[in-house]
Amino acid sequence: MSAGTLQHDAESAWLKFSLDGKTLIVSKKTLRHSISWEDLNAAGVVFGSQNTTITIGENTYIVRLLKGAASDPTVQGADGLWHGYDIAGAHGSEWNRLLYPIHSGVHTDANNPTTHSDPNATPFGSWASYSDAGLLVHSNFGNGSYSWTQETNGSSSTHRVFRGGFGVSTFHRSTATTASTYYGWRPALELVV
Repeated sequence: MSAGTLQHDAESAWLKFSLDGKTLIVSKKTLRHSISWEDLNAAGVVFGSQNTTITIGENTYIVRLLKGAASDPTVQGADGLWHGYDIAGAHGSEWNRLLYPIHSGVHTDANNPTTHSDPNATPFGSWASYSDAGLLVHSNFGNGSYSWTQETNGSSSTHRVFRGGFGVSTFHRSTATTASTYYGWRPALELVV
């Protein structure tokens, strides 16, 4: 990946998960900032395919983004919201099911709930206890805190979903061409079996 600006390369930690019969290794923080969803799509790393792989040791991984919503394109939740904190349209997403259980539940922005409402996600802090800074999900802690995800926002075909920015439960959208310092690439590596 050459688009955007490299960050957290040397200090980046990776988190290993098993979800829905898949092994996923997810970057703990975004690896690049000032990158657009379109840049990522042009490189083939939004949805991943057999053409966007990396081999580490004896294992091959598809490089892709996490799914940040319950559907693609997103649908307006029963709560009537297209964006916000812990919205129904994000329930069941990979983001919720993987990052909620490793987040401490202590939020920099008080709009994030201390107890989330996603019935598919394990409670905050059940598996680990990373802070907003530790997961880089709040803009107070550096560039790239808005992590692009795979989905198109259902209210506008030119917008894509991002998670984070104001906390782990933030769900929002921006135009696919936006590439400010806030927007980052948090790769997910899916083991090819």
